[in-house]
Amino acid sequence: MDDPNARQRLFRILLLVFWSPILLVSVIFMIYLAASYAKRTFISPSWMTVGDIGVSKDALEFRVIPLSRQTPSSEREDILLYGDSWTAGFGVPEGYSFSERIRDHFKGRLAVRIAAKNGGELARQYIAIRGTDAKPRLSVIFFNLNNDYETSMMESPYAAPEEYVVFKPDGTGIQVRPKDDASQGVFKYTSDFSRMNTYFSRPSFIRDSFNNMLFRLGLKEDFLYNVHYFSEYFYSTNGGWKYIKRFNDPQTERCAQDGYRLLSLLFAEVNKQLSGRLLVVLLPPRECFGMDIFRRMYSVAAAEQGIRQDDLDFHQPRNRVTEILKAQGIKYVDVYPAMEQALFDGKDIFISYNDHPNWLGHRVIYEAVIQDIEAIVAQESK
Repeated sequence: MDDPNARQRLFRILLLVFWSPILLVSVIFMIYLAASYAKRTFISPSWMTVGDIGVSKDALEFRVIPLSRQTPSSEREDILLYGDSWTAGFGVPEGYSFSERIRDHFKGRLAVRIAAKNGGELARQYIAIRGTDAKPRLSVIFFNLNNDYETSMMESPYAAPEEYVVFKPDGTGIQVRPKDDASQGVFKYTSDFSRMNTYFSRPSFIRDSFNNMLFRLGLKEDFLYNVHYFSEYFYSTNGGWKYIKRFNDPQTERCAQDGYRLLSLLFAEVNKQLSGRLLVVLLPPRECFGMDIFRRMYSVAAAEQGIRQDDLDFHQPRNRVTEILKAQGIKYVDVYPAMEQALFDGKDIFISYNDHPNWLGHRVIYEAVIQDIEAIVAQESK
């Protein structure tokens, strides 16, 4: 080993052994990033429209609703169904969503129109209702207690399409503001919301892509993959912060209370704008059900944020929205009991590791609401 050339060769071999795996992983990761970007941009069927059906990367049918079907029209509409991706039929074959079942139930008797959009929430529905001349006898709002509650109160003008809802300066009501007005670049309501919009303000494409690669290679199981996501975005639009009973941060608490105040004003304005009857259907997210794995994932994500299990109430949004509807005399249907009973009966009503119902879940929702819709229609026909 006194030979300097031998020592140099050994050093090079050790260096090669050390760096080769790192370089190999780096190259594979960069190829994966490039391929993922190319697939989403140029190849993925999710970016294409065949009729009104696309296929997402996880092979779920993803209903790409044409713009003409996202808002009501001046055509005859006896019943108008508003909602988000649940109502649009994300993840189920055409004809199996609860909205399409309702439409088919009244076929030949009443004209039913589905005005659903993926990611659509109450604020967007209010803007649509405010800008239409349609006068349905019955409007049914399928209110998703997950993203409907969150994005109604937290959507940033950066993400708003053309208009967004904001409190009036005196705080007594709400108003619709154009995206390009003087408040552009300001988060809704107050600067408090800049903290709550980390999803929009702090994207981490490389980190999330790395976790996604580990997941696809089988090196990170579904549970841990989702816990990572829920923990990272706990205080963002689709976070678990809405289940906290006692806030340590007054800024976050103000955001939550403003959200419920906004919902109350939105429901009041929607009810005022409609010429016919209004029925609200409360759609509970997966984590509402104690036996569901999403409850466990949210609980672990909360623990990683230093939040105790005792400080979480997964029924809090549902109870608060119910109080708002009761106070305003708005008729509502809560499908939670029906979905919970289906789970108790051993039925799988959600898409695996996804927060959307499968075809059976859609049937449960349909059966839970159709009698109430029929009853209102019968009353209006007298």
